[in-house]
Amino acid sequence: KAYLEDQPDLQAARQAWNQVVEIARRLGRREWESRASGHLGIFLWVIDIDSAGATRRVGQALVDAFNNNDLSAQVWFQANVGHVMCLMKRYEAAMNFYQKALTSANLDKKCPFPLDVYLGKARGLVQMGKPTDAVGLIDRVLEEGKSIGDHNAIAEALIVKARILSAKDPNDAIPLLETAISLSEKNHFRRTLADALEETAATYLSLGNHERAEIYQGQCIEVAKSRHDGYSLPERFSRLAQIHIKRRRITEAAALYDQITDITE
Repeated sequence: KAYLEDQPDLQAARQAWNQVVEIARRLGRREWESRASGHLGIFLWVIDIDSAGATRRVGQALVDAFNNNDLSAQVWFQANVGHVMCLMKRYEAAMNFYQKALTSANLDKKCPFPLDVYLGKARGLVQMGKPTDAVGLIDRVLEEGKSIGDHNAIAEALIVKARILSAKDPNDAIPLLETAISLSEKNHFRRTLADALEETAATYLSLGNHERAEIYQGQCIEVAKSRHDGYSLPERFSRLAQIHIKRRRITEAAALYDQITDITE
């Protein structure tokens, strides 16, 4: 339930993981208590923007995962540390954690194909300016995602593929993003939906269609707010402010920058 709640509502997912902690303590299941505590650490980061508290919890959970030889937990936490490193633009560190996650996945005979690790690594490579290296990873995710019916993985892969195509011709990216938005809306993947809407806004901005860019970026922010995603809001507000500046709406842009300052502080 906690995993399923992560996409539509982070607060609901946090509540479910707190229940996992309580049950694990009652049963004396130390490995599940540690795993749940690590998940709660991720929420300290993305909801409360408490990086110090998050680092302590996730770091301890990762140490416990190694001590308990819990390979599936190792994969999950290493991948998520990689995601956070990408958010902080520490790409080399992120690549290191993604590689560690893939190593743990290969050691775990019961581990399904690590779609999330491949996606994270591909996104990081694109952000590093190495889109060519990301293409093979994305194609593999699309192939595996379709074979097992993982619509979220497909939607996320289409967003990354659209970003790669957009650098050459933004018009080629639009159909992929429309599919990603449709899949996300139909399956209530609200985190993925926010990313798809933002990428669509960026694509229309590059095409000079500021009006459509503003519509999609506004929708992206509303979705992020609805799932209590505090960490991503400054960057999402900043992109909307840039669109306002393009449309010569300086007062609106200034108000958004004030909000960004408040959140960041």
